[in-house]
Amino acid sequence: MISSCLRWLSQSGPTAPKHSEGWAHPIAACLLHYFVVIPTTIFVHDALIDRLRDGALSTSHTDPSCADSGLPSARTTLISNFFAGYATSLLLWRLITIRSKLGPIHQRGVLYEYAWLCNSTLIMVSLGLRTCRPILATSFCVAVSIDQLLWWVDLAGWSLSGFATFPIGVAKYLTWPNTSVVTRITATHHLWTIPLTLHAVGGRMHGASYPLSVFVVTSHVLLSRWLTPFTIRRRKGHETITTNVEDKYLNVNLSHKVWKDIKFGFVQIQRDNPSAGKYLFRLLLRWNLFNLATFAFLYSVNYL
Repeated sequence: MISSCLRWLSQSGPTAPKHSEGWAHPIAACLLHYFVVIPTTIFVHDALIDRLRDGALSTSHTDPSCADSGLPSARTTLISNFFAGYATSLLLWRLITIRSKLGPIHQRGVLYEYAWLCNSTLIMVSLGLRTCRPILATSFCVAVSIDQLLWWVDLAGWSLSGFATFPIGVAKYLTWPNTSVVTRITATHHLWTIPLTLHAVGGRMHGASYPLSVFVVTSHVLLSRWLTPFTIRRRKGHETITTNVEDKYLNVNLSHKVWKDIKFGFVQIQRDNPSAGKYLFRLLLRWNLFNLATFAFLYSVNYL
């Protein structure tokens, strides 16, 4: 029974009917992602805090996000509510509007895509602020920092080039024909998640945010590799339709391939067709090393 359930939960490739012809697997994958991520990340966070409680962390990990009473401050509560409301609205708006524009395959894909780390960050920042765990909130910001800081570079370069070229490529998917207007509008959080979170915690990025972010990145990538296919293709009878209109590109958390729009050689890590394990090792190593550099930048903001 358990083995059958685990096999069903595991993604089965682009043409598997459970991905394209029903709602059971997309819903289960989305729910399972958060049922795993939320408690495990809180557990690791609290264990890390306990280990460091005798040091400087004991006086800083709940200040200034929480008032002296141990409850979140009014400002923190407001920002937490905003993140929660935005995350809920993003999901519902995409689910409601995308079907009419791109069809049911893309609508089901919304649930798989809700496991993207940038979307998880909205929920976990809200939870971290609400429960007086600012390091939990900032660790998710570190986890997405290499991507979201490069969004600023990409959009600036795109604007300066007369809207012709993305210098990096992380935001290029906004111009893909199959990217809906709703997705473009609701992608703005890539620009304000980190600044707003830092504002909520008083501009402080604690050193413990980075090691916790390594766990966050690793858990998200491994869960996505297990639960979500690279793409979804609609099946008609026994023939698979593979036109660009019908395919729904997922590749959640880059768990299958690095973005094709990023052309830098040191980022493209699958040219030798590595095994799944080797690819994931390379991805996690680079992702966490890049985040270490962006963490150093964000940490330095404390002293500006």
